Amino acid sequence: MDKKALDRNARAARRATARDFAERIAGLSSREVMELRTHLNVEGARLRERLSEITVQLGLITAEMKRRNQPGPTVDVSEHAVVQYLERILGVDTRAVRRKIREAIPPEAKRGDKFTVDGITYVVAPNGRVTTVYHENPDDTPYAP
Repeated sequence: MDKKALDRNARAARRATARDFAERIAGLSSREVMELRTHLNVEGARLRERLSEITVQLGLITAEMKRRNQPGPTVDVSEHAVVQYLERILGVDTRAVRRKIREAIPPEAKRGDKFTVDGITYVVAPNGRVTTVYHENPDDTPYAP
C-alpha cells in the first residue's frame, strides 16, 4: 500500500472515530457533557505538562550526545594516563619516585597528616595510602580527616 492510500485510510479511521464519539455524546445530558469536557480539559493539561517534561529531557539528552561527540576541550586525560605515559613511553622510573616520596614521609606521620615535599602537598589518607592534595592556594587546608 502506498503512502497516499495509508493517509486516506488514517483519515477515514479518524472520521469514523469522530462519528462514533459524536453519536455516543448525543445521548448524554448537558451535565454529563460538561463533566466529560472538564475531564478532558484536565487530562489535556496533564498531557501537555508531561509533553513539556519529555521535551526538556529530550533537549538535555540531545545536548549531552552532541557534547560527547565533540573532540577537544571536553576530553580530559587522567593522572593515571599521565603516569603510564611517563613510565612506559618516556622511561621514567616510577619506583624511584615512589621510593623518594616514601623516604620523605615524616617518621611520626599518621593517617590524616599532611606534609610537603618539593612544593607538593601530600596527605596520609584514612586508608594509609599517601596521596597528593590539589588546591589553588597553598595556604588553604584542603584535607580534613
